[in-house]
Amino acid sequence: MFARWGRFVYRFRWVTLVASALLLGVSVIGVLTGGQLAGNGGFGADLEAGRTARLVAREIHREQPVAVTSGMTLIFSSSTLNATDTAFQSAVEAAIAPLKSDSRVTGVTTPYGVPASEHATFISRDGHKA
Repeated sequence: MFARWGRFVYRFRWVTLVASALLLGVSVIGVLTGGQLAGNGGFGADLEAGRTARLVAREIHREQPVAVTSGMTLIFSSSTLNATDTAFQSAVEAAIAPLKSDSRVTGVTTPYGVPASEHATFISRDGHKA
């Protein structure tokens, strides 16, 4: 397929060059004379994502800008211990103790400091990672 295309372009190289230049010129004219795209032009406004974006904008009122912060996710694992074992929990708590005492760290969340209903979101399905 590409070999055939290559032979065609080589055989009609001047025609291909002129056609490419004309298409480039039409593209440049279209960009220069086209209007400015505002928003998304209404595209997707009736889709579920558009309705959700409007709902979020309407329901969440931010009086002041939110500070931009960085985050880090640590995953602890053991091939022998479950994440619910006290030995695993002690090892995790010992490993993150320096982070908790660091003044630059604003918060540390572990599976052991959240309500029991949220434990499943912090522990892997096999129970060996947290």
